[in-house]
Amino acid sequence: MVASLESFKMRAIGPTPVFNTPKISEIFSWPLNLDSQKLLRAVEVILFPGALVEIVALKERNIIQIKTDEYSGEELYTNKEFLEIAKDDQPRKRTCPPLAVILKKFYHWPKTKYVWGGNFHKGIPLLAKLYPIPRQADRFTKMVWILKGVDCTGLLYEATNGFLPRNTGQLIEYGNSVSIFGKSDEEIAKLLIPGDLIVWRGHALFVEGETVIESRSPEGVVRTKLLKRLKEIRTKIGRIPVDDPAIPFETPSYVVRRWHPDIPA
Repeated sequence: MVASLESFKMRAIGPTPVFNTPKISEIFSWPLNLDSQKLLRAVEVILFPGALVEIVALKERNIIQIKTDEYSGEELYTNKEFLEIAKDDQPRKRTCPPLAVILKKFYHWPKTKYVWGGNFHKGIPLLAKLYPIPRQADRFTKMVWILKGVDCTGLLYEATNGFLPRNTGQLIEYGNSVSIFGKSDEEIAKLLIPGDLIVWRGHALFVEGETVIESRSPEGVVRTKLLKRLKEIRTKIGRIPVDDPAIPFETPSYVVRRWHPDIPA
C-alpha cells in the first residue's frame, strides 16, 4: 500500500543516501546492478546530517519518497532508517568554509575512488546493515555498496559542506564568469586563481593554484598540473574555452566560474 502524507518533515540523522527509484532492495542485490562503466546510476546524492526533508509518500519496506531544498528532483527515495522526526522546519544551515580551509582539506584529501552519486568519502556503513553485503563480493563491490567515494561534483560538495550546487548543470552558471573565450591555455592558466571552477555539463574541476583537483572515473580523486590539464581538456577531450555556456558552439566547450565569497567579483 502507498500512503500519501501532508507536509511531514524529517531530518537526516547521518549521511543519507538518496536514490531515483523506490526499489532500493533490488539495487543492493547480487550481483550489484552496475552499468557498463561500473557505476551505480540509481544513486542521486548523499544528504548531509541535519538535512531537512519533506515526506511525499510512504512506499513498501520502509522506503519513502522525499523532496528537499538541498537537492532538486521529482523522484527521490530513501530508507526511513536514515531519518528522524524533525523538531522544527528550519533548514540545515549551509555556510561556505573559508577558501583556505577548503584548500587545506584538498591538500590532506585521502586517496579516494570514484563513486557515482558519492559525496561522503568515508562511505555509509549503515547501508551494509540494511542491505547485507554478500560474502562473495570483491573489494570494489564492497566499496560501491556503501558508497565509499566521491564523484566529480561530490568532491566539491563535500569539501564545501554542501554549499556548492551538487550538479554540473547548476555549477556551470554558478558565481561569476571568468572571461576565457579565444584565449590560449597558457593565457587561461595565468588568469585562474585558487577556488576557480572549470566546468562543463558532466564534469567539474577545482583550481588549487598551479594544480587542479578532480574526481574522475575510473581513477578517482587525482591532482594534475593546471596547464597540463587545460591542454588535455582542449586536445584529448576536445573542449574549447567560452564565457557563456548558453551560447551554442559547434565544438564542445567549458567555462570557468569564480564563486567563493572570499574572492572579490
